Amino acid sequence: MNLKDYINMIIKLKTEPKNGDFLLSLIDAFIRNAYANEDFENPLLKYESNETLRGICNGNKSIKRQCASEIYNLYDKDKLMNFFYQRTDNFEDFKESLLKFGFEIDRNEENDEDIPSTLADLLARIIEDISKGISQTYPPLRRINIHNLDKDAFKNVYIKDGYLHINGQVIELPHHFTLENLCIDCELPYVVELLKVYSKLSGSTINTIEELKVYPEYEKHFNEQSRCYYSAEAMKRSVRDLFTDGEDHFNILKDEIFDSIYETYVDLTLDDGYQRLKNVLEIVTKATLNSTILLNIKGLVTIKEKKGICHILVNEGRIKSWVEVDYE
Repeated sequence: MNLKDYINMIIKLKTEPKNGDFLLSLIDAFIRNAYANEDFENPLLKYESNETLRGICNGNKSIKRQCASEIYNLYDKDKLMNFFYQRTDNFEDFKESLLKFGFEIDRNEENDEDIPSTLADLLARIIEDISKGISQTYPPLRRINIHNLDKDAFKNVYIKDGYLHINGQVIELPHHFTLENLCIDCELPYVVELLKVYSKLSGSTINTIEELKVYPEYEKHFNEQSRCYYSAEAMKRSVRDLFTDGEDHFNILKDEIFDSIYETYVDLTLDDGYQRLKNVLEIVTKATLNSTILLNIKGLVTIKEKKGICHILVNEGRIKSWVEVDYE
């Protein structure tokens, strides 16, 4: 299935003919909402003209790989599923189309068919494949339902050399980031708040990553925090794509980490942002976590991922700031 096939399948969600506006609406629903203090637009608006959007719908043009990569990195499954639910309550036609192309239907715990979930996963795979230069997406979607695994499946599950070994399967982890291949967005809240820490330490306002080069020790510290952040992001996206309930399990883990660091974060005796950050990162590395079965996968949640989730919590606004703590 390619993007044109997919659009032809779901266009029946709307009564108007397929066009660039429908594609924009679909991708708007695909991408997450911006975090606090973050500002971005639908990547299609930056890369494609209205004529190109119509061409994409008709299969005459394709989304650029860089654009597809930006879109995929902003994927929000719940938001996209809501897009489908708002437009119809009859998914039988979609079931027939999905089966025709060879894709299996996700099933929820009551064993009912969950077609919107499969529609969301399938579009995510198509966008991901486009970002890799792959024009056709083939079944299966290859996702595992954690609760359907045999109880012994996690006794010897581990990650090695970028592969997940589980229940007799060897699956390549779909996500990996290195700082050398990234253009770090200065507007991400975790970056903004780290720059505030370094500004306080230096006594000078530091607004950009480039300005950190004047302070090698701060730049080194920032790069390490970014490695932790992107390790956690890679883990989050990998479990989301590998397990049907992976996003739910990641959120459970994130909540447990927030609970484990909360008292340290709101320490009333501190007025030093760097010390607050340092204390939180130290406490999270020592935290004994047991909230989700994901923690049984050796090599999945390491010290880097634990620290990185703290920065994800900053992006989400649950940690307001290291320097300007909101005690409400």
